[in-house]
Amino acid sequence: ALKAAWFDPFTKETGIQVVTVVATNAEMRAKASAMVKAGNVTWDLYLDGEIQAASEAHRQVTEDLSGFCQQFANRKDLSPNACAPGGALLQST
Repeated sequence: ALKAAWFDPFTKETGIQVVTVVATNAEMRAKASAMVKAGNVTWDLYLDGEIQAASEAHRQVTEDLSGFCQQFANRKDLSPNACAPGGALLQST
């Protein structure tokens, strides 16, 4: 569903191929943590649920988006939690 809704349209518009990684949540978190510790992060996007994205474990392996989110703070067309320190919500149209 993600491929059809987001990845394929992104590739069509930008020409950038999306490479997906199939793994359990624990496996993804371990891989992301190892990349951060090694200083060699190769992922641009890490899909996680809202509850997980607010967790301490998530914050340890992801960038704090607080500064980035400030530009969206007063947008009436977005929900108040559309952009948070732990990530941005993906919403299908």
